[in-house]
Amino acid sequence: MEQFPMLKTQVEIGESSWFGFSLILTETLSGRRSELVETLTKYGIASRPIVAGNFTRNPVMRHLKHTRLPALSNADQVHENGLFIGNHHYQMIKEFNLLESALREFHK
Repeated sequence: MEQFPMLKTQVEIGESSWFGFSLILTETLSGRRSELVETLTKYGIASRPIVAGNFTRNPVMRHLKHTRLPALSNADQVHENGLFIGNHHYQMIKEFNLLESALREFHK
């Protein structure tokens, strides 16, 4: 992932669960989440939103009692520019090579 510095990835802290990993688009890629999802899908790579993004923007909020909070800029960044890709505990060299190809195409 080092060749894609505009894709922010989680940092290993020695106790991470690697059932998947997140990507957040920054810099020139910010705002292009849907394009990345399309490219990944074209390569057969599934992705999901990171948790729920900014949960306060979820339509279910109109049914819940809650306090309006000030701007949640970090949650909005995850909501608009983040996605999650699954992982496995076994070697995935072929799959990561496919991911690299998809990211190269997207970055062009």
